[in-house]
Amino acid sequence: MEWILGRVLTRALLLWRSGDTGEDQLVSEHPRRFSTPLGDLTKSLEESIRTGHFNEEEWTKANKGIKIPRKDSLWVVLAYDGESTLTTFCRPTAERVRNPEATFSLGGSPRHSPASSPMVVTRQQVADFLVKGVIPQCLEAVEFLHECGFAHRSLSPDSFILSANSVNKNEACERCDKDLLQVKLQNLMFSARLGEESRVQLAAAKDLGMTVMVGDSYEMVRRKIKNGHRAAVQFPKVDTLALASLSIAYDLFALGFVFLSTLLGALAEPENGAMPPPVDTEYLERIYVKVYKSKFQNFKTWVYNEPAWATTAKILEGNDNAGWDFFEALLTAREAAVKRSEAGEISILSAGGVRLHPFVNGLEVEL
Repeated sequence: MEWILGRVLTRALLLWRSGDTGEDQLVSEHPRRFSTPLGDLTKSLEESIRTGHFNEEEWTKANKGIKIPRKDSLWVVLAYDGESTLTTFCRPTAERVRNPEATFSLGGSPRHSPASSPMVVTRQQVADFLVKGVIPQCLEAVEFLHECGFAHRSLSPDSFILSANSVNKNEACERCDKDLLQVKLQNLMFSARLGEESRVQLAAAKDLGMTVMVGDSYEMVRRKIKNGHRAAVQFPKVDTLALASLSIAYDLFALGFVFLSTLLGALAEPENGAMPPPVDTEYLERIYVKVYKSKFQNFKTWVYNEPAWATTAKILEGNDNAGWDFFEALLTAREAAVKRSEAGEISILSAGGVRLHPFVNGLEVEL
């Protein structure tokens, strides 16, 4: 149900953004970002039930475990995009190829990989696939969501489906082929409008020391009215632009751990027989915020000190530390938003701006 609700909400966002319910236009205009309902199939199903030409025996044979649809029932039929997500890709490549359908642990949570036949690929292929394919398309999907006026607010590796523009929707992941890859965003249950004056957003701004209220303080309002200066009162209101920039910054902050988790997990090289280090996003964020107090350089040293992550560290330090610069921009996005707001700057760091970073746009991945 969670999976369906997220995608139905996505559909609603797309319709709200485009102002047009023409499905063909949406599919051609946004081929990679979101899953789309199959309108023709829904229409065909409805027509066959209405006219009495529906074959119950064929339905039961083809759809085991799914109840036969009743007349006038409402159906949401979605395009199948495969079952691979960034979560199922966040484990050592050798293990993923050797045991593709295994139940594995990601930070203590048991996960099951979808049925797949991954090919033997080199670390260079995996690195190129992630840095030049997965990360840019994830940023593109989040950028579009922000352009629609919404923040995701719960980004994780499970938020991104790694589909393919072929019949086999797992093919891009199996071959690590960025040309076949189609990343799609899901799980929008907790999304909200940018600049929404929610209690959570106001509390987050307060925790970061960000001033989001403009005008006189409530004490100043009372004092001016008491002294007969009502005309000079500037009633307090929320700076929606500051809140919007903070909402975007929180999504970018979350993306930093999503991407780092993927790179560290997929390129990990644990010693023979050893379990790979945990790479779930909650664990990485806890280390960054709680242990190292959001000090990026200290967190960077911690990553360097793990032998299993040597390959990822080498990629990030290549091209004059382009990768570390990329991740520093993401993990310090919240503090940067606060500084710009306090300085009165209107500029906002966006997912589209991050997508133009040399690390994912132009430079070769060095192993």
